[in-house]
Amino acid sequence: MSIPLHHPINQMASPFSGQMPAVMSPPDMMNCIIEPTSEFGGIYLGNLKASNDPDFLRENKIRAVISVVYGQEVSYPEHIIPFHKLINGDDHHSFELSENFEETFNFIEQHRKYTSILIHCFA
Repeated sequence: MSIPLHHPINQMASPFSGQMPAVMSPPDMMNCIIEPTSEFGGIYLGNLKASNDPDFLRENKIRAVISVVYGQEVSYPEHIIPFHKLINGDDHHSFELSENFEETFNFIEQHRKYTSILIHCFA
């Protein structure tokens, strides 16, 4: 279902760019940055909406999630997401994400052998 251009959500100005905000639809909830293969799972970048949609996670064969959030409890039922890494980080350009690179890389390498991975922030 698409939202008509005259719908109120499409009339709000974006606080970031002065442009109209994009309407969130399932394809916009996440982007595949590394396609899954027969040997390895894919890697997806997504938003909070994607991370909270069990059907969407299941459809994309995602069973591992990396959450970059600040001051939020993010958890999953183990039968849906058995592998979860939480990075307590602010979704801001000044947050030093590189301090988590090695541990995050190891998480990705370990779990990508068995499943696809979603990396998301609180946006």
